[in-house]
Amino acid sequence: MTKKKGLRKKPRKRKIDSVSKPRYNSPMQIVTVQFDRVGKTNFSRLLSVFRKSINHHMPDVELVEYVIPAPERTVERARNLSDNSAKLAIWSRHMETTTKPVIFADCDMLCVGSAHHAFDPEFDIAFTKIQQKQRFPMNGGIIMARPTQAARDFFALWLEINDRMFTDPNFHCRWKMIYGGMNQAAFGYLYDKHEIPGVLHEYSTRIWNAVTCDWQHLTDETVFIHFKSKLRNLVLTDRPPTGVYAPAMKLWYEERDR
Repeated sequence: MTKKKGLRKKPRKRKIDSVSKPRYNSPMQIVTVQFDRVGKTNFSRLLSVFRKSINHHMPDVELVEYVIPAPERTVERARNLSDNSAKLAIWSRHMETTTKPVIFADCDMLCVGSAHHAFDPEFDIAFTKIQQKQRFPMNGGIIMARPTQAARDFFALWLEINDRMFTDPNFHCRWKMIYGGMNQAAFGYLYDKHEIPGVLHEYSTRIWNAVTCDWQHLTDETVFIHFKSKLRNLVLTDRPPTGVYAPAMKLWYEERDR
């Protein structure tokens, strides 16, 4: 595991401290970002369990953690929009120099299987699409990228559109209504405008980024579960496994207690 410290005071300032090189060779990297908020431990707890699950299922994969001070909250935009913009800036910066295939993952994930086959298809960028009809058609909690120039160009362009949306709420609102979030809205804009460089591959959230509608359909093929919304709150408050959340909750508790 490689831990990286960074500092980003406002959404448009990109400063990440340099760090030592990875300690070992690995077939790919998993990169995640966790914001360090004073007195708040929820996401550090989620990251701890995510780390355990990766070490359990893929001990040969390098986990790169960026643990950074939380971005300052602005009056104009909601905190989650600042957080998402800061996260994407770090992802983009990492993409500039990596020489390995990367799975960029939110830190509220759980790994429940090997992801080594993620890069079997030929692509520059891969994302996860929701198969059932939902309010938003995709979820940006997992993005895969090969270390190609096309992928680097995509991340730079994605960040550029994200920052334009951050400073232009009207532009953002149009796409947020379709795709949600901050990064997802920017991704959706590029997707709909056919402006994504290189080869784009579509994976299913059910296998690669199980979200709300997927939690009751987990199988042996599922690789990552996304602990968002109510599912996140249930495990963080140590509730007993219940209803459609039970399978995912049991898996999270198993890794936590391993």
